Amino acid sequence: MRRHNLRPKETGRQGIMRACLDLLEAERVRHWRMNSGVTFIVGENGRKRAIRGHEKGTPDILMLPLMPFGRNLYGDDYAVRPVWCEVKRPGEKQTIEQHRFFEEADCNGELCLLITDAQQLADWLRENTVKR
Repeated sequence: MRRHNLRPKETGRQGIMRACLDLLEAERVRHWRMNSGVTFIVGENGRKRAIRGHEKGTPDILMLPLMPFGRNLYGDDYAVRPVWCEVKRPGEKQTIEQHRFFEEADCNGELCLLITDAQQLADWLRENTVKR
């Protein structure tokens, strides 16, 4: 695993999020920041437009790491598996919608992580993904 700074410059949830996104980028793990809710922007004509994000409860990050797996069609011992990451400050709890999303994702064979520190994500990647 590459060495990088997991201590964010920002504090709180946004700092943890930034450190996690930087870690995934450094480790070359395909990932997306999943925004939920509604944001308003001013269009070219000067009028406000609503931009709708993902549904309420969607975790903050979706990543697709290579993980150990039984032999696939191509004879490989690994596969890409969806892993959702919800970033929280230490001690902060999931909302009901986030908890429901985790349950549904689990039923679909997807993994969900509750991250309160970027080091947790680094440790999880080291223990559960294929080294490149």
